[in-house]
Amino acid sequence: MAITPQQFDPKALAQVSGLSNTANTTIYTAPAEDGVQIDLIIICEKSGNATTLNLDHYNGATGYNIFVNYALAANETIFVRGPITLDASDVLRGSASVTSRLDVNVYGVEMAQ
Repeated sequence: MAITPQQFDPKALAQVSGLSNTANTTIYTAPAEDGVQIDLIIICEKSGNATTLNLDHYNGATGYNIFVNYALAANETIFVRGPITLDASDVLRGSASVTSRLDVNVYGVEMAQ
C-alpha cells in the first residue's frame, strides 16, 4: 500500500538528549496507523570526545543499517538527509559508544496510509 501525504505538516518527530549505549535504543516509532517520511536527522556529539554511532531502520522483523560504528569527532554535528520512509509501527533505532554523548533530532512528516 502506497503512503500518501494526508497533510503536509513537517515537525520534530523525536529529540533525544544523550543517546544510550544500549544496542537498538528506540529513537522514534512511527504511529500504528500512519507511515512517516523522515526528511532530516541531526546528530550532535556534545561531550568533546570522539564517539561512535549505530543507527538503523527496524521494520518489526529486520534492522536495516544506516550507520554502523560511524565515528563522530569531538563536537561534530552530522546531517542525514532523507527521505527515509518508515511504514506504520516501524522504528528508528540507535546507540552511542558511550551514553549521553550524542543528541539526536529527527524531523519529518507523518503520512496517512
